[in-house]
Amino acid sequence: MRRVATTARSLWMASLLLVALMLSACTGGSGISGDTPTAPSYDSSPSSSTRDRQGTDNSPATPQTDFKLPASSGTVSPNADGLLQKKLGELAGVVSKDDSTVRLVNFVVASIKVDYHCEVPGEVKPANGHFIAVELWIETTAALSNSKDPYFGVSAKDFDLQGPDGKKVTASLDTRSAHACLDNGLGLPAKIAPSQKIKGLLVLDSPVTSGALILSQKNTDGPGWIWQLPAK
Repeated sequence: MRRVATTARSLWMASLLLVALMLSACTGGSGISGDTPTAPSYDSSPSSSTRDRQGTDNSPATPQTDFKLPASSGTVSPNADGLLQKKLGELAGVVSKDDSTVRLVNFVVASIKVDYHCEVPGEVKPANGHFIAVELWIETTAALSNSKDPYFGVSAKDFDLQGPDGKKVTASLDTRSAHACLDNGLGLPAKIAPSQKIKGLLVLDSPVTSGALILSQKNTDGPGWIWQLPAK
């Protein structure tokens, strides 16, 4: 099991803008479409209990690359809450702050598993009641190497949950139990270098089993993304 390092937060600031990357629709003029979010930060620190498994801390023992990202299906606009409504498997991405036609990262939330069963030895109980596993497919481009911080990273701390009542969950999703639930071989590395592709899981410790998953812009002004949690 692994935990994402605290240094990951600095990797995004100043050089990246997050967009709902729609390959079939480009904008003119400014080069930044109205649905282009600015980059979120990424931050997490590993607990001591995550360091005794195969592979390095925060890095899968064997990166999983057996996937193909989908093509874009069109543009999207922020909803009333300023979030980009996404479907599972729908393409999103990161572009250069200086040139929105230069794509740095493509990715999808491939699946969301509610009441995820931990694939680790022994029993791990969620502190908040339920584990939710988020599967991400990520592919970085060669252009990422030209960025000030030429890496991509994402952690459980970058996600929020919205309950069935529409209110944001206030409980911590990034608990020790959530980290203990995820073996290193299934997780994501803290840093993904240019020209790499990898898929992996993040596990959230949740008090709800319905509602929505949110990837927010915690330190910038751009819209985040929202995915509906699948029915159990």
